[in-house]
Amino acid sequence: EVEEEEEEKENADDDDNDEVADTPERSAAAAAAAAPDTNANPFDLQDDAPWSDEGLRALDKCAARVLKLALAHALGEVAEEREAAGVRRTVREARSCRAGDTVECLARAASFRAVAPVVIEALRGVLDAAPSAKEIRIARDLLRRSMIGLTANRDATSKNVLVLAHSIVKPALQDVEAARKHIQKRKGSESANEQHRPSSLRSWMMAEFGISLVIRSIKVGIVRLGDEDARAMLNAFVPTVFDALRCRHTELASSTMRLIPLIFTANLPAVEEYAPRIVKILLRLVRKAAPEGDDARDRAIKALAAAMRTSVSVLTENDVRLLCDVLLAGLDNTQSSVASFVLLRTVLRSRKVVPELYRLMDGVFQRLLHAHSPKIREHCATTIVQFILDFPLGPKRLAGHLEFLARNLNYEFEHGRAAAASVLGALAEKLPDAVRTPYLPLWFAALAQRVVADPASRARRAHAEALVCVYRASPSTGDDL
Repeated sequence: EVEEEEEEKENADDDDNDEVADTPERSAAAAAAAAPDTNANPFDLQDDAPWSDEGLRALDKCAARVLKLALAHALGEVAEEREAAGVRRTVREARSCRAGDTVECLARAASFRAVAPVVIEALRGVLDAAPSAKEIRIARDLLRRSMIGLTANRDATSKNVLVLAHSIVKPALQDVEAARKHIQKRKGSESANEQHRPSSLRSWMMAEFGISLVIRSIKVGIVRLGDEDARAMLNAFVPTVFDALRCRHTELASSTMRLIPLIFTANLPAVEEYAPRIVKILLRLVRKAAPEGDDARDRAIKALAAAMRTSVSVLTENDVRLLCDVLLAGLDNTQSSVASFVLLRTVLRSRKVVPELYRLMDGVFQRLLHAHSPKIREHCATTIVQFILDFPLGPKRLAGHLEFLARNLNYEFEHGRAAAASVLGALAEKLPDAVRTPYLPLWFAALAQRVVADPASRARRAHAEALVCVYRASPSTGDDL
């Protein structure tokens, strides 16, 4: 027993010595794990961690080489090898191209002033080589991805973006105009066309890139229309927008028409000077566009609605006739109905009396009852109220419109009855006393009857609200009704 006790003591002492011996090693390992790794990659950061100055400087220095590799992967020898027979099937890396992701990440992560000129010059060089249709498509996609990255850059400010856009668009438009004039002088010469085609192609694509950069910067909040510095730079950019709109390239003009509503809502001083000329160009584009299903026509209508808010007086009677024909086809289109009705109300403000406008408004009265979309019915109601209140109407025509509304309180479908009642209620509140007083008894009797007899709850509610408006509009507070 004594021997067994001594053996147990010896084993316990050995265990204590092992724990003491292990403690320094464990401490050293813990200290090594806690200490920063001096050999760590400066770019190996978490998504929410800020970039170090060393990492940014290193990325700025190698931006040109990274971009060169990305372009080679998308358009160079690597792209040709990737298209070879059997490569896509045997090599997994050849099945996809990440050049667009590389360009976007580079434009997003590097400093704005360092990476923007590198990206622009590299892509401009690609377009200078007179590429094929496939290469043009790839280059445009790379331009789009670089625009997304630049507008997400942490160093992007309104000054940086607008200066970059102006430095791209202005020279590009000058090149386009010079190429166009040269081709006109030597019209019919194939050498002239071949000589200037790459330059013209590159120029209008770069101009479109600059315009799209401004549009995206305004939408994401980099360029704020309430900032005085941004407004001053945008004001200087308005002549460039006018020159871009005059360009004969459809896609550049389409991008410029997307920018016009954003600029015109800022009430810039230069807008008043250029608005009449911009309206004339937009009218020409609307005339040339397809009658239905054309995105360019819809964008031209939206831009024209924004531009005409400050220059309604430039419209002639022929312009109003043209717009009536265009708007008649766009009122039923739910995608462009908002812009079409805004433009129609702007045309009504011009007070140009032409027969086509009266026929167009007859169609609006019918759509108030027939349209299935509540949005279109709402726009019809607003337009009809403005038409009756502000547009020149004779007594006979006015009486015909008011009787039409009262008669259709018994319309077959409930949404049409409710729409007619809402318009009557609005007119009872806004018409002058001398105009509305003779019609109040007729409206009151028709609305009271529909409040009792209408089977649809929504229509009854609309009739009741209109009835209250008619009662309050009575000069004698309803005693004579």
